[in-house]
Amino acid sequence: TATTEIYTLSLHDALPISLDTSVSPPIFYVSDAGNNRVLAWKNANSFQSGQKADLQIGQPDLLTTFPGGLGSAYSTGLNQPTGIAVYKGDLYVADSGNNRVLRYPSPFTQVTQQQKQFPVPDLWIGQATLNTRSVNFTGQATPNAQGIFLTNGSAVLQSSIAFDSLGNLWMTDAGNLRVLRFKATDVAAGGGGLTADLELGQNDFLSKQTPLSSSNPTAPLIANQFFQPDALAFDPNGNLFVTDFNSIWSRVMVFTPPFSTNESAKGLLGVFPANYVFPADLTANQALRDKTVVLNPGAVFFLTGSAPAVGVVDSGSSRILLFDTYANWPTDGTPPQAKFIYGQPSITCPVQQTGLPPYALCRIANSGRAKPGTDTLGFPGGTVATSTDLFVADSGNNRVV
Repeated sequence: TATTEIYTLSLHDALPISLDTSVSPPIFYVSDAGNNRVLAWKNANSFQSGQKADLQIGQPDLLTTFPGGLGSAYSTGLNQPTGIAVYKGDLYVADSGNNRVLRYPSPFTQVTQQQKQFPVPDLWIGQATLNTRSVNFTGQATPNAQGIFLTNGSAVLQSSIAFDSLGNLWMTDAGNLRVLRFKATDVAAGGGGLTADLELGQNDFLSKQTPLSSSNPTAPLIANQFFQPDALAFDPNGNLFVTDFNSIWSRVMVFTPPFSTNESAKGLLGVFPANYVFPADLTANQALRDKTVVLNPGAVFFLTGSAPAVGVVDSGSSRILLFDTYANWPTDGTPPQAKFIYGQPSITCPVQQTGLPPYALCRIANSGRAKPGTDTLGFPGGTVATSTDLFVADSGNNRVV
């Protein structure tokens, strides 16, 4: 019989974190996908190293970690939650293992007032009821405006959630290679079976374009399709940033308002123009690539009151890069270059002997050290920035810093 509560994180890929600033002090949420739950700390300002979570969402207690949803004892529980967001005090969770997005209204207030074992959702997207988990709402491979594709019963795909300034909910529907928008009025009403009113990456809600080919060297320049969308975020000017990658290519795409279905991105980060000749000598223009190329970017965040202002979590390179604000990006097709770095000793890599690419030495977890430190990262994921602090899910090291 277990006598110790399990509150160690089991972080999953580009793990999201979120901060509820509608209350004071703010509440800190972490998606603990490996344990099928979201953990919450009631006071982010006094957060201490090793502190136990104050609340778990998706599980009845801190001892239980089994997947929730259809076929489990908890139909409103979670199965590998991969994305979270907070809007007006309510917690939104991309419950990827159940092909749905759930809203838990004011989790701490709900538990206190109703004495429930754990918060229960009042909104669900992607399913007709809380007792189904069908892919694409209907169980069919064909997409539609109500369904999402986050798991096919085996692989679980990352999904991210963000809100624009009008309260519309946006999410990455990775299996359908698209980004969806749900109207603020529909989200506010609650219930289930919501219908998206706009999508990016596809021509319409009922079809799927031929996926971009990894072998096509110009594929990263195609701006109205995704390889596989992952994280998304809005900057203070309402521009939508979407991270997009596959096993070969990685980029960050920027869409500008007013938005329309299947519009093309206006900006691309990490992508060289079509006339750029990649040098045969890997050491040539190395500094340019070090400041430009990202690998599996896991999150985007924005800093206020300072420049550079756009932060990109370069997950595959175990670093965070800071770029100029989008308005200052080059207009000649060349990608923006990073100005600052965190997680690696240098933004440029030392030239090394033959064998490995020249970027290998400065893009490895914990800068190649045997143990993580206060100045290193291991495959970082989600982030949340305030005016004074930056929280980072350091996924490879199973910690938040």
